[in-house]
Amino acid sequence: MKNLRLKYIRSKMGFTQKELANYLQEAKHLKISRGTIAKYESGVNFPSKRTLKALSKALEVSEDFLAGNGLQTEDIEDTLLNLLQKNFFISYSYSNSNNSTHNAIHHYLEYLEKENEPYNFYKDSNGDLNTVLVNTKFPRYKEIDNFWKNNFKFLFEDRKFKETLIGSNKTELKEEVIQRINEEVNKDIKNHNVTTFINLIDEISHNIKQAAIKESKNKISKKELSDIINIQIERIPRNEK
Repeated sequence: MKNLRLKYIRSKMGFTQKELANYLQEAKHLKISRGTIAKYESGVNFPSKRTLKALSKALEVSEDFLAGNGLQTEDIEDTLLNLLQKNFFISYSYSNSNNSTHNAIHHYLEYLEKENEPYNFYKDSNGDLNTVLVNTKFPRYKEIDNFWKNNFKFLFEDRKFKETLIGSNKTELKEEVIQRINEEVNKDIKNHNVTTFINLIDEISHNIKQAAIKESKNKISKKELSDIINIQIERIPRNEK
């Protein structure tokens, strides 16, 4: 039997068992005593289907989630590692596979310029792929696990993201991971573009300042200074409507 997620939900709501019982009765018109809540949380009792349905509605969660179905908290890290490992290497066996999870993983590694690095963990001393490891479908081990953890920290170290995975099924898990990876790629690209733009403005400002100093010392003419300023300003990208 799965463990009811009532204690987890109650903790997220910031209620004691007594406060939850009062909330359910006063706000949701659902009479469940503090003692019953304690028994549910300790696993002594499990709610009937009718009570489970009413309780999940009152707490605004799915019946499956409340019942403890789907991904468990303690399994999240291992499940993420399996998902990254399996879906990255799936392209080796199915080269024409249109796997959206693989594409998201590969795209992010490509952005990091590390799209081929996972294969390095399965090469022999000659730099060739180890046929034994390939035939066993690229088994996981400590070093490759660390590769995924280090390069996808936003999956493994983001507590709020990991909480969204609790109770998810396989399809929901993939959708959440794909969305999170794509968000990270877009964020990194945006940050990179902003940094590049700031550096460009600094360089343009420096060039104009140096030209102005030369003009003040009569090393270049005012026209040459004006030309330099125009050339530098032309380097600034413009949004085309």
